[in-house]
Amino acid sequence: TSFRVHALKADPGGPHADDLGYVLSTSGSTGEPKLIAGSEKGLLHFVRWEIAEFDIDSSSRVSHLSAITFDVSLRDIFAPLLSGGCLCIPSDDTRRQPRDLLAWLRRERVTVAHIVPTLLRRVTGELLAQPKPADLLPDLRLILSAGEPLFGEDLRNWYQRAGQRAEIVNLYGPSETTLAKLYFRTGHLRQEIDNWALTSIVPLGQPIPDTDIVLLDQTGQPVGDDTIGEIAVATDFPSLGYLHAEGGDACFSENPFTARGGRLFRTGDLGKRDAQGMVHFSSRKDHQVKVRGQRVEPGEIEAVLCSHPLLSAAAVKAWPTPDHDHVLTAY
Repeated sequence: TSFRVHALKADPGGPHADDLGYVLSTSGSTGEPKLIAGSEKGLLHFVRWEIAEFDIDSSSRVSHLSAITFDVSLRDIFAPLLSGGCLCIPSDDTRRQPRDLLAWLRRERVTVAHIVPTLLRRVTGELLAQPKPADLLPDLRLILSAGEPLFGEDLRNWYQRAGQRAEIVNLYGPSETTLAKLYFRTGHLRQEIDNWALTSIVPLGQPIPDTDIVLLDQTGQPVGDDTIGEIAVATDFPSLGYLHAEGGDACFSENPFTARGGRLFRTGDLGKRDAQGMVHFSSRKDHQVKVRGQRVEPGEIEAVLCSHPLLSAAAVKAWPTPDHDHVLTAY
């Protein structure tokens, strides 16, 4: 299914910062998901940036591969439609089968694909199984990947063997700060990809406009370059926080560290900034994991398991797989 609309013009007077645009759930650490109140202003700011940064226009054909309950589906939908492009939507069965998805991307002449790294690896694997993988997606020019770590191995498999027409871009940003707030374009690595360490995590990159990144130590104070700290995001276009939080807004605080001021969101992700200003992901400070791009709190699953009358205790462990995904196991 494909949709095309004429490019829309935003109301010159708005939207305003306190306009509620959408509500989506995310993982919580107490056994109950939290509800994020997203602002219209924040969503429009991100979509406008993506359209401008990646030259999305009326000739663009953009894939919609994310579940509607996942916040990145908002960029899937509005980036093409607000630029007069075409939104291409596969069936659920096609999404689940990498071979069918590869054929669909070719048939629909998709030019921009939003795709999580786990699915990117599976599509790349299907490409590499073909006699001439570099020729199978002649229209694809951009792969925007987010939701979980992207590895050097992913870049090498794509650029060395699957083709160099399409550039991979790594995007990072928690739902609480409205879609991506850091990005790293990898096109400049095409010619030197042989030197990229297979096990290295691709940098999260630099902030998008109107965004500051602060790295904090355990006392909440900024750390220097090349020092691990918690990644905190300050933006002029934040979400409205959590609905019915009842103390769950602890991740949000005032921002005394940059001239931007406003609220700071502590992501729970650990990372460092290099001398070039690029932010690199290290690990999580808590037990949260990513499974196929979805934030999962093992505590939530443990809480559901313990609601069974025959269980008094439960533990959930995320085991890494060879393709950088995770499998959840309950005890």
